[in-house]
Amino acid sequence: PLPLPNPGFETGDSSGWILYGADEKQTRVVGGPGVAHSGNSALQFSKSPMETWGSALMRLDGLVQRGDKVMASVWVRRASKQSGTPYLAIAIKNTNTFDFICGIRETSKAAGLGWSKITAEYKIQGDNAFFDVTKTHIEINVGVLGETTPNTLFIDDLQVRKKAEK
Repeated sequence: PLPLPNPGFETGDSSGWILYGADEKQTRVVGGPGVAHSGNSALQFSKSPMETWGSALMRLDGLVQRGDKVMASVWVRRASKQSGTPYLAIAIKNTNTFDFICGIRETSKAAGLGWSKITAEYKIQGDNAFFDVTKTHIEINVGVLGETTPNTLFIDDLQVRKKAEK
Protein backbone atom coordinates (compact mmCIF):
# COMPACT_ATOMS: atom_id res chain seq x y z
CA PRO A 1 0.00 0.00 0.00
CA LEU A 2 0.99 3.61 -0.53
CA PRO A 3 2.01 5.51 2.64
CA LEU A 4 -1.21 7.46 3.25
CA PRO A 5 -1.66 9.77 6.22
CA ASN A 6 -4.31 8.46 8.63
CA PRO A 7 -6.13 5.99 6.30
CA GLY A 8 -8.05 4.40 9.20
CA PHE A 9 -8.58 7.50 11.39
CA GLU A 10 -6.53 5.94 14.18
CA THR A 11 -5.13 9.37 15.09
CA GLY A 12 -8.60 10.11 16.51
CA ASP A 13 -9.17 12.93 14.03
CA SER A 14 -9.56 13.46 10.29
CA SER A 15 -6.04 14.80 9.67
CA GLY A 16 -4.86 14.03 6.14
CA TRP A 17 -8.43 14.17 4.80
CA ILE A 18 -10.44 17.01 3.26
CA LEU A 19 -14.16 16.93 4.05
CA TYR A 20 -16.38 18.33 1.28
CA GLY A 21 -20.12 18.84 1.59
CA ALA A 22 -20.06 17.63 5.19
CA ASP A 23 -22.54 18.50 7.91
CA GLU A 24 -19.95 19.93 10.30
CA LYS A 25 -22.09 19.26 13.39
CA GLN A 26 -22.49 15.55 12.58
CA THR A 27 -19.19 14.64 10.89
CA ARG A 28 -16.48 13.43 13.26
CA VAL A 29 -14.14 10.56 14.06
CA VAL A 30 -15.84 8.07 16.37
CA GLY A 31 -14.43 5.17 18.34
CA GLY A 32 -15.34 2.42 20.72
CA PRO A 33 -16.27 -1.25 20.64
CA GLY A 34 -17.89 -2.33 17.37
CA VAL A 35 -17.66 1.11 15.75
CA ALA A 36 -14.68 0.70 13.41
CA HIS A 37 -14.14 -1.91 10.72
CA SER A 38 -10.69 -2.48 12.23
CA GLY A 39 -8.71 -0.68 14.87
CA ASN A 40 -10.45 1.72 17.23
CA SER A 41 -11.72 4.57 15.04
CA ALA A 42 -13.74 5.36 11.92
CA LEU A 43 -15.04 8.53 10.30
CA GLN A 44 -18.74 9.23 10.75
CA PHE A 45 -19.39 11.32 7.62
CA SER A 46 -22.72 13.11 7.38
CA LYS A 47 -23.52 14.87 4.13
CA SER A 48 -24.94 18.35 4.48
CA PRO A 49 -28.62 18.53 3.50
CA MET A 50 -27.64 21.57 1.40
CA GLU A 51 -25.48 19.41 -0.92
CA THR A 52 -26.40 16.71 -3.45
CA TRP A 53 -23.19 14.83 -2.68
CA GLY A 54 -20.40 14.94 -0.17
CA SER A 55 -17.10 13.17 0.36
CA ALA A 56 -14.02 12.70 2.43
CA LEU A 57 -11.09 13.00 0.08
CA MET A 58 -7.38 12.38 0.18
CA ARG A 59 -4.96 13.81 -2.36
CA LEU A 60 -2.41 11.47 -3.93
CA ASP A 61 -0.23 14.22 -5.40
CA GLY A 62 3.39 13.04 -5.39
CA LEU A 63 2.43 9.42 -4.66
CA VAL A 64 1.16 8.50 -8.13
CA GLN A 65 1.79 9.90 -11.60
CA ARG A 66 0.65 9.66 -15.21
CA GLY A 67 0.70 6.11 -16.52
CA ASP A 68 0.25 4.52 -13.07
CA LYS A 69 -2.54 2.04 -12.57
CA VAL A 70 -4.10 2.79 -9.19
CA MET A 71 -6.23 0.41 -7.13
CA ALA A 72 -8.10 1.73 -4.11
CA SER A 73 -10.33 0.06 -1.55
CA VAL A 74 -12.26 1.30 1.45
CA TRP A 75 -14.72 -0.13 3.98
CA VAL A 76 -18.03 1.70 4.40
CA ARG A 77 -21.16 1.23 6.49
CA ARG A 78 -24.44 3.10 6.07
CA ALA A 79 -25.79 4.54 9.33
CA SER A 80 -29.41 3.84 8.38
CA LYS A 81 -31.41 2.32 5.55
CA GLN A 82 -32.37 5.88 4.55
CA SER A 83 -28.73 6.81 3.90
CA GLY A 84 -27.76 7.28 0.27
CA THR A 85 -25.42 5.17 -1.83
CA PRO A 86 -21.79 4.97 -0.66
CA TYR A 87 -19.12 5.45 -3.33
CA LEU A 88 -15.37 5.38 -3.89
CA ALA A 89 -13.80 7.44 -6.68
CA ILE A 90 -10.35 7.89 -8.13
CA ALA A 91 -10.55 11.37 -9.64
CA ILE A 92 -8.39 13.84 -11.48
CA LYS A 93 -9.61 17.36 -10.73
CA ASN A 94 -8.67 20.87 -11.81
CA THR A 95 -6.49 22.53 -9.16
CA ASN A 96 -8.21 25.91 -9.46
CA THR A 97 -11.88 25.04 -10.00
CA PHE A 98 -11.96 21.53 -8.43
CA ASP A 99 -13.95 20.41 -11.50
CA PHE A 100 -13.84 16.69 -12.28
CA ILE A 101 -11.71 16.00 -15.38
CA CYS A 102 -11.62 12.21 -15.50
CA GLY A 103 -11.57 9.12 -13.32
CA ILE A 104 -13.83 6.35 -12.11
CA ARG A 105 -16.49 5.98 -9.43
CA GLU A 106 -17.68 2.70 -7.95
CA THR A 107 -20.66 2.36 -5.62
CA SER A 108 -21.47 -0.10 -2.87
CA LYS A 109 -23.87 -2.85 -3.89
CA ALA A 110 -24.67 -3.72 -0.26
CA ALA A 111 -28.24 -2.98 0.79
CA GLY A 112 -27.80 -3.73 4.48
CA LEU A 113 -26.20 -1.84 7.33
CA GLY A 114 -23.05 -3.95 7.77
CA TRP A 115 -19.56 -3.08 6.58
CA SER A 116 -18.96 -3.50 2.84
CA LYS A 117 -15.81 -3.08 0.81
CA ILE A 118 -15.74 -0.92 -2.30
CA THR A 119 -12.86 -1.20 -4.76
CA ALA A 120 -11.96 0.94 -7.75
CA GLU A 121 -9.19 0.69 -10.32
CA TYR A 122 -8.07 3.39 -12.75
CA LYS A 123 -5.10 3.93 -15.05
CA ILE A 124 -4.04 7.56 -14.93
CA GLN A 125 -3.75 8.76 -18.49
CA GLY A 126 -0.23 9.04 -19.90
CA ASP A 127 1.75 11.91 -21.39
CA ASN A 128 -0.60 12.24 -24.36
CA ALA A 129 -3.52 13.05 -22.04
CA PHE A 130 -5.67 16.08 -22.80
CA PHE A 131 -5.13 17.79 -19.42
CA ASP A 132 -2.18 19.73 -18.01
CA VAL A 133 -0.84 17.67 -15.11
CA THR A 134 0.59 20.79 -13.45
CA LYS A 135 -2.98 22.09 -12.99
CA THR A 136 -4.53 18.94 -11.53
CA HIS A 137 -4.88 16.96 -8.32
CA ILE A 138 -5.24 13.19 -8.16
CA GLU A 139 -7.68 12.30 -5.40
CA ILE A 140 -9.42 9.44 -3.69
CA ASN A 141 -12.99 10.40 -2.76
CA VAL A 142 -15.19 8.37 -0.39
CA GLY A 143 -18.69 9.67 0.06
CA VAL A 144 -22.41 9.29 -0.17
CA LEU A 145 -24.81 10.08 -3.01
CA GLY A 146 -28.41 11.16 -2.62
CA GLU A 147 -30.48 13.87 -1.06
CA THR A 148 -31.91 11.94 1.87
CA THR A 149 -31.66 13.27 5.41
CA PRO A 150 -30.00 12.04 7.50
CA ASN A 151 -27.35 10.86 5.06
CA THR A 152 -24.58 9.37 7.18
CA LEU A 153 -21.83 6.91 6.33
CA PHE A 154 -19.03 5.34 8.37
CA ILE A 155 -15.66 5.18 6.55
CA ASP A 156 -12.59 3.13 7.53
CA ASP A 157 -9.43 1.43 6.27
CA LEU A 158 -8.61 3.17 2.98
CA GLN A 159 -5.88 1.42 1.01
CA VAL A 160 -4.31 2.62 -2.23
CA ARG A 161 -1.83 0.65 -4.30
CA LYS A 162 -0.03 1.07 -7.58
CA LYS A 163 -0.83 -2.00 -9.60
CA ALA A 164 1.86 -3.49 -11.82
CA GLU A 165 1.07 -3.74 -15.52
CA LYS A 166 0.81 -7.26 -16.90
